[in-house]
Amino acid sequence: MTQGHNLPKKAALRTELVDQCQVHEILPAERVGQCQGHMALTTEPVDNSPGHETLRGKLVAVAASQVGVREKTGRNDGPEVRKYLLEVNLSEGYAYCAAGLTWCHNQLKIPNPQSAWSPSWFKENVVYRRNKPQISPFESLPGQVAGFYSESKKRVSHVALVESESRQHYFTIEFNTNGSSSDDGEGVRRLIRKKESVYVIADHVGAVFRFTTDDRR
Repeated sequence: MTQGHNLPKKAALRTELVDQCQVHEILPAERVGQCQGHMALTTEPVDNSPGHETLRGKLVAVAASQVGVREKTGRNDGPEVRKYLLEVNLSEGYAYCAAGLTWCHNQLKIPNPQSAWSPSWFKENVVYRRNKPQISPFESLPGQVAGFYSESKKRVSHVALVESESRQHYFTIEFNTNGSSSDDGEGVRRLIRKKESVYVIADHVGAVFRFTTDDRR
């Protein structure tokens, strides 16, 4: 089964159910679990073709395997949180949204910033930036990394793994978040984000294959 923009039938059904769903329009993060349309359309790993599509699917599957992880005491702690932070040489107590994505990429040996600092994920391999002119509408791919800008911090303060998209939303897997889409939550969740909330997107999976292609020239 394919996914994202390569899946016309399922994408069309997802768009119809999600973009018209009042739950998502009003409380997209807090009540996503109450939407039967979303629950019935939980994305599946991409595994329909060789190369980067398979790798994208595997990365999404690795992240999805962590959904449901919760902190031990609500202080960025617990055995799972510890393993994410160890990937970036930090101990429990630090924010781990980017550390969680580092852990996911490392499981598949996908080159990545190896950083718990969210802005580091967008120093290269950027494929989308809000308000930057584009020739055609941007379409995300599974396994890309989305960044959310904080006006108070004046920087990207939270990252998420893109699982798929509909006409108006990105379906994400996020570490260190909660039902209110916080960037300092209590665990790992699937969330639905309005597209306009995303500030920047990077494609580290795609970079693997760009470098491979360049090396063969």
